[in-house]
Amino acid sequence: MNNTPSPSPLQSSTPPPPESSKRQAFVLTPNNSTPIRTSDEIPRILQRRSTLTSAGSRIRHSRFFRNRRRLHRERAYQTHAAEAHGSHPEEEGSPVHRDEIANISPNPIDVLRAACPRVKLASDINRPHTNDGDLPVYDDLRTYLVAEADGIMQLRREIDRLVEVVKNPDKPLSFSDPLIRKEEFQVGHRKLSNVSQLLMNTIYICSLDNDGIAMEVNARLVSKQKIKKYMQSLSQDLASNSGDLAEAQNEEGRIATGNPSESDLESIYSLVDYVTAVLARLITQSAYGDYWNNNTLGVLAKWATKAKVLLQNLPAYSSIALKNMESILEGTEESETSRSKSDEEEVEDDCEEVRNEMLQESTEDTAIREYCLHQIAFRSGIEQVLKSILTSLRYLKRSGLPMTSYEVCAVVYETGFEGFKALLFQDRDYEFSTTSDLNNLNIAHSAFGILNQSLLGLEQRRREFPDAPPAPGASLRTTVEWTYSEEENQSQGPVGYSHQQGTDRHKLQLSNMEDIISVMVPLAATSPYLLATLNSFKDMIYLQGNVEDVVRPYAESKFDAFFRMFTNEFGDDSSHIDAQHVLRLSRAVNNGLFSRNTLIEATNNQKATAEKKLTALWEGLAEEMGEWIYEENSVIVNCAVYVWVVIFMAASLVAGGLAIGFTVNTRLKGVDPFNITTYAWVLAAFVVLICKSMVVENWCWRDFLLRRVRCRCVSELRAVTGISDQLIMAKLLHDESRTNLTTRGPYNAVFQRKSQDGSGFSIDRPMSTRTMLLSGLTLLKVVTPTGHALVCLDGRRGTDHQVVVHRKLDGEEHLVCEDITRSRLQTVGQTSQLLRLPLQKSKKLKWRKVQGVYNELDAVFV
Repeated sequence: MNNTPSPSPLQSSTPPPPESSKRQAFVLTPNNSTPIRTSDEIPRILQRRSTLTSAGSRIRHSRFFRNRRRLHRERAYQTHAAEAHGSHPEEEGSPVHRDEIANISPNPIDVLRAACPRVKLASDINRPHTNDGDLPVYDDLRTYLVAEADGIMQLRREIDRLVEVVKNPDKPLSFSDPLIRKEEFQVGHRKLSNVSQLLMNTIYICSLDNDGIAMEVNARLVSKQKIKKYMQSLSQDLASNSGDLAEAQNEEGRIATGNPSESDLESIYSLVDYVTAVLARLITQSAYGDYWNNNTLGVLAKWATKAKVLLQNLPAYSSIALKNMESILEGTEESETSRSKSDEEEVEDDCEEVRNEMLQESTEDTAIREYCLHQIAFRSGIEQVLKSILTSLRYLKRSGLPMTSYEVCAVVYETGFEGFKALLFQDRDYEFSTTSDLNNLNIAHSAFGILNQSLLGLEQRRREFPDAPPAPGASLRTTVEWTYSEEENQSQGPVGYSHQQGTDRHKLQLSNMEDIISVMVPLAATSPYLLATLNSFKDMIYLQGNVEDVVRPYAESKFDAFFRMFTNEFGDDSSHIDAQHVLRLSRAVNNGLFSRNTLIEATNNQKATAEKKLTALWEGLAEEMGEWIYEENSVIVNCAVYVWVVIFMAASLVAGGLAIGFTVNTRLKGVDPFNITTYAWVLAAFVVLICKSMVVENWCWRDFLLRRVRCRCVSELRAVTGISDQLIMAKLLHDESRTNLTTRGPYNAVFQRKSQDGSGFSIDRPMSTRTMLLSGLTLLKVVTPTGHALVCLDGRRGTDHQVVVHRKLDGEEHLVCEDITRSRLQTVGQTSQLLRLPLQKSKKLKWRKVQGVYNELDAVFV
């Protein structure tokens, strides 16, 4: 293999593209020099001469970021001034209305300045002088024989492309490449998987190059474990491809070995453009602010620029990156010490320690370290998001199904009460993940909106330019089904369950690989893992930024989503999945398994009740249960009606006894009528005692007179309120994360906060499958060495992210039922007895495969 890198097209000295008259011209200048304006010359009288050049040089350098912030403050002032002429300015830090997405308009010059502080622009002539040229260059192309001026020129084209995508949020995004469009499905999916691996390698190379810069500044800023992992992956690819390089004669083989042809290279560039376009739109719609937009777009544009250079000779450039990192690691091995904590935790602590050190210093090295921390923060988040997208495009063979047999499904459904939602996701490898964190779902709103736009664009294009019908012998077909709705008016009721009832459902058959990629990329962006990563990334940038760096969330609004992309081969190959008591996610949604109404129907025996009546009943129950007061060991319920009825009955007996005593008087000879009054009073006291003891075990007089009752178990709460015990437990699970209620047995395995002294609220009723689904707990059936087991995918209120994958071999704790086969055998022949399945938390259970969503609705968990 020839390790000598071939000359890059970017190395040729090509003239820059013509710029519009409004664009600011720029030239690269040496360090500490004045930028030159190419259009005109500044009059000498207006030129400012520097004095005392040696004084305060370190201070100027250490204040590099503060000088940059002044520019942001000027723009912020202009923005606030403009708002003053209109409506009242918003409170600082408050969420931004989603209508502002249409007004996102980043300045390409600001994005370029954020991406390349070394570049001198014509507009920088009035900026305070800084030694920007001494700052390290991230995503540097000079290592790969690309001149700095040529790299900047290519970077500007990438920035202009991404800015144009962001400035037009209503324009549907679609993948376009004539070569990919002509590919047969089987070949196209295989080529897409190989290309995704190549792009993953470019991420590894960029990460290694950038970590090398940080290690030279301070080795504590990077993760040694991540570096070794990336180096091992690149080395393995080089070793595997070197043997196949001579045999790779066709185009598919050349792509797999990292040596694509010129035509394939253009197709890969098109995929880079589409992936970065989708992420640019999603990222800028995840948070608001110029600081956020400029830096994230700059990092994305720099990766796209460098990836296109690396793809021209990926094996040779991989060798260069590996050799450079090996030489850097050799210099740091001597100072490496043993670490007791995990590598990621240690790096996080070290970065915080470095920040604290910089607060006490003001030197040239401090400015460089601050700049490195700034670059590491932005690149770490973008890197994880890119890896998530590219991983979803690869064929990883985890499900055991062929490459063209898959189903990707995402559904947003209401869990619990008060309109809270959860996102459930089934990926291409038939692994399941979920999130119910409100911030993650707020970003998911933007992701699903982008996906819906792309599908509507494809649907519109299909109506205008219908494709030729598939050939009679074509065996592979890819179809997309979806429903999407959003509602800005928060005062109205829930958006609805259109994705569960099949109303207003769109269906589109994808006729070529171009359309498949157009859907597959934005659909991958709705993964709970990606959404949680992006949300954590946003929070990290906000906390690390300065006070004037604006990073504000968008306001939450209601939306409903169901998207399903599948091939006909998946239905043929997975016919065993939809066997008894096991469903794929899409079929579970279509059967109404995740609908709140199924639980109300089951608990009220109203199978044919209209949806509007069920919704009204649900809202009434939610309002009634919303008045409950939680204590550590009990739930306080207002029962004024019940208390007044009891008091009225007792008062009637007392008043009747008195009336008898005064009215009968001496009419009955030998009978004292006031004895009847005494008996009536005793009967009244007996009625009060009986009524107090009928609903709860211990009802103190103070609570009785205050017209409230403390319920200490589910049975008492049901007796007091008349609400089904399953709905009560669903409410307790929903509110558990924000109350101090502790629980005790015998059926409290699902609850997280358990009493240690046995004095908590008693869960004395078993929980049904419907209740767990309503609470956000999805039961998945898995294959174990001893048979079958159930694993709970926990999507309860506030869950950031959880996943259930094939081949669980680690020690992560899950709520499981270890053996459902034996439990089922115990109830054979007992038609009147429900299937009782024991639940417990376990780290020991191992499984090899996830079969699907458990559908035994009549089971109860003990």
